[in-house]
Amino acid sequence: MNEGLDYSSSPRERLEVPTLKRRLRGFAQRHIPLPWFVLQYARASAKVRSKRPRNEVFDEFLSKTSGPCLQIAVKDEIGKRFGPNWITVDKFDHSAIIDRHDDIQDLQFPDASFNAIVCWSVLEHVPGPREAIAEMHRVLKPGGLIWVQLPFLFPYHADPHDYWRVTPSGLRIWMRDFREIHCACDYWARTRLVAATFYYGVKA
Repeated sequence: MNEGLDYSSSPRERLEVPTLKRRLRGFAQRHIPLPWFVLQYARASAKVRSKRPRNEVFDEFLSKTSGPCLQIAVKDEIGKRFGPNWITVDKFDHSAIIDRHDDIQDLQFPDASFNAIVCWSVLEHVPGPREAIAEMHRVLKPGGLIWVQLPFLFPYHADPHDYWRVTPSGLRIWMRDFREIHCACDYWARTRLVAATFYYGVKA
């Protein structure tokens, strides 16, 4: 005889009794939804945050580049080309800093043209990111380095359109034809509510 066991309710009934944690979660979702979802975003982004500062990793990337390199877009946070050996491409930016206006889904360069490629805050605006990545793979030399970055947690911003957000796991799928050196998220605005995913890799 099993003494001390509680047979007053079935296992199913016992499982259905809400715990204090579940009750608090339900209360927060119903009555203070904004702080609740802010907390969820903060927890989610913390799980994929880079253990090394993105700027440190990017500086390491740049230090290993030389010869002909391709810079896709010159964003405001960058503000310049990375060096005289970098060719700049942007379909929509017609400022003097841009050399060419190729569609990155159809780059007009020969195969294996570049030693390194940076594509920074562009792929979220491209309807075919896999096609664009395939083009970057094509024009990169074997052993060439690549840096791709786009938003993970970020507001809608059409330029002229805004299609995608991606986690590190998702970006690894897109970049599977490269060998990964580093891939993670970065809180570039110093808040867990704004995060970018970046991938640093090499063409095998």
